[in-house]
Amino acid sequence: MPTHPGRNPGPAPRRLLAARPGCEASRNRSILSAALMMLTACTLTGGSAWAESPMLVDDAATSGRGRGNLETAGFDDGSHHGMGASLAYGLSETLELQLALAASRAHGQGTDARMAHGGLGMKWVPWQTEAGLAAGLLLQYYALRPDDKEDGDDEHGRSADLLLSWQQPHGSLLHLNLGHEWTRTAGEAEDATRWGLGLDLPLSETSSLTLERFGQTHAWPGYQIGLRHLASEALKLYGAAGRSDGVAIWNLGLSWEF
Repeated sequence: MPTHPGRNPGPAPRRLLAARPGCEASRNRSILSAALMMLTACTLTGGSAWAESPMLVDDAATSGRGRGNLETAGFDDGSHHGMGASLAYGLSETLELQLALAASRAHGQGTDARMAHGGLGMKWVPWQTEAGLAAGLLLQYYALRPDDKEDGDDEHGRSADLLLSWQQPHGSLLHLNLGHEWTRTAGEAEDATRWGLGLDLPLSETSSLTLERFGQTHAWPGYQIGLRHLASEALKLYGAAGRSDGVAIWNLGLSWEF
């Protein structure tokens, strides 16, 4: 689920959990930035048009043994904006490792309102097909750390998501994510159920339109619309914008497959 500045974070629908009284909005949007960061770890399957960035909803596919994907992107979750990078690498045909790092700054609060993000994900997709249904599981761990160490608001989260993808005869792809997340901040534990639905529509041999809807308990459902363009055989450019829990979000970046 949204692992990529967000992946991979990944459905990955948005991490928008209920927060402690008095800080719900800022907490929720900080969690969203982690999701945007993690979800840039979405990758390609050789020869298949699987879901990729800028989608926040994840796909039931892996890179393939010995293959990988490196991404860098800018993002804005409505209260924080920043940059992130992620790497996804196929350990086997069905198992993929995802790593992500990012840094963000709160809107209009100066340099003391920065936050560091880090994430680790493992995707297992034992059932992969080039047509029809594919299914897998995504496990993720992430951490958020403010520059101001005195506030004690470091956050750690882990999640598990069921990933389903359906390759349709006319070339479009449908993705469904269902999952649960557990977080701990300053000794307080929270959890939430989440979901995501995405559609990847080819416009031409080199361009695709992405549409998605996602939600989580304690937050309003969100949506995002994006475009992806194949600049070369290995390089893709992408961008998307939408709203989540009542605030505008966007991500813009590039990915390189190796």
